[in-house]
Amino acid sequence: MRRSTGIRRLQPAWFKYALVGLLIVGIIFRFINLDKKVYWHDEVYTSLRITAHTRSELVERAFNGNIITPADLQEYQQIDPNRGFWLAMYLSGIEDAQHPPLYYAIAYWWAQVFGTSISTIRSLSAISSLLIFPCLYWLCLELFESRLVAGVALALMAVSPFQVLFAQEAREYSLWATTILLCSAALLYAIRRQTKFAWTVYGVSLIVSLYTFLFTGLVAIGHSLYVLAINPSYSLSLTDFRVNKSIISYVITSTIALIVLLPWFYFIFTYIEIVRATSAWSSISLPPLISLQLSALNFSRSFVDFGHRIDSPGVYWLIVPFLLLQLYSLYFLCSHTPLRVWLFVLTLIGSTALILGIPDLIIGGQRFTVTRYLIPCFLGLQLSTAYLIAAWLSSIHAFWRQMGLAIASLLIVSGILSCAMSSQAETWWNKVVSYDNPKIAKIINASENPIVVSDAFATNPGNVVSLSYLLNENVRLLLLPEISRSPTPPDIPEQFSNIFFLDLPNDYLNQFQEKYRSSLTLIGERAWQLKTKV
Repeated sequence: MRRSTGIRRLQPAWFKYALVGLLIVGIIFRFINLDKKVYWHDEVYTSLRITAHTRSELVERAFNGNIITPADLQEYQQIDPNRGFWLAMYLSGIEDAQHPPLYYAIAYWWAQVFGTSISTIRSLSAISSLLIFPCLYWLCLELFESRLVAGVALALMAVSPFQVLFAQEAREYSLWATTILLCSAALLYAIRRQTKFAWTVYGVSLIVSLYTFLFTGLVAIGHSLYVLAINPSYSLSLTDFRVNKSIISYVITSTIALIVLLPWFYFIFTYIEIVRATSAWSSISLPPLISLQLSALNFSRSFVDFGHRIDSPGVYWLIVPFLLLQLYSLYFLCSHTPLRVWLFVLTLIGSTALILGIPDLIIGGQRFTVTRYLIPCFLGLQLSTAYLIAAWLSSIHAFWRQMGLAIASLLIVSGILSCAMSSQAETWWNKVVSYDNPKIAKIINASENPIVVSDAFATNPGNVVSLSYLLNENVRLLLLPEISRSPTPPDIPEQFSNIFFLDLPNDYLNQFQEKYRSSLTLIGERAWQLKTKV
């Protein structure tokens, strides 16, 4: 018999109606204004992948010094009937092996059926995010054996600003969150049932999650620690066989999952230098204060997100209560539930947090500040917070019931307000290098005879394509190969009276200023305007 988690099965009369209403609101937020926010750098690469184009092809054909239009760049975001599914997956393995193919395989067929518009591609993520709800509900029933906890968790998830934000992004992270919940619930189900069918369900769900995002491996490490911890005896004697059956079944199932992943390991190890080059940015250290500020913001965004950046005044007074609530929820969980419950949540959070955070502290890097990498941590904290609120709501004491209702209301209201604000925005903090593109595009479009100059350095190709979605037809682009340290600026035709530069070397920009005897005006992050005719 399993020890109770202490949550009464009774639910307040209003609870079901409120939950249904919040689920409807959450669904609306996931689909409203899908194309409003800038289609940023990483999403551009999604379109490259699913249309069987590559960065090298884009650079070779578009960044060659010729003057082109925004529409010319869009050709690399459109379906080519001569490029099929297997070519798309093969090219994805060559240039982007750190991102497994499952999401992109689904997105390929999605685009074939429904097209390649921004709203269409993003709608796949929005739809996949809806699968989070049944998976979360199942996990809560397996873990807490309480429909009240499951209901509270669904309510918080429905209006979670972080989850809604990534449900509107053309990347695999919303699907990854779903598969994390699915394989976590399947593991608890397999441990409880101890049948071949149950372990097969876990194995398949683990494979699906690994083929969605490789950091599922961190979650699997947490799963393995959990299985070992709740089965402390490792004797293979017949009298202890039942205890060890979980361990043996887990080892066999996870080994099979890794074997099934071997075809993708081929791409990872064969093109390891490309993987290292494209992920090198994560090993660049940030100032300690910046890392601390980013981490604080990240861990509050499951419940409140008004688009603040680390330099926003007063933001930390806003988020500290949410951080303290999550910390207290972990303490409450550990002190009020049996080992099998609190250890599962802690291993879900800790396996990812420690494996990402410790290398940052020892060898440097910014892995722990990347929000999408921390999705397992956010899910674990949402589980512990849901348990805390459910415990208060089911308390025999009126004070704690009122406290639970007040905290739940605060989280839900802050989530709804955050989602409402985000739904009307043209850009948000998760757009990173493309954050300023809407502002830059407005200035370019409002100028007379504009031309945009950039090169193929680092993130520029993807970011220029991102910008092209926002530019008018009359805008022209002069895109160059990656500029050397001592460049010679190209001649700009006299018809262009406004030159805009995106992320070019300072000595290159200085030569333009000298040539036109005009100063540069900063119009965005690493973006400048130079007027050739005053």
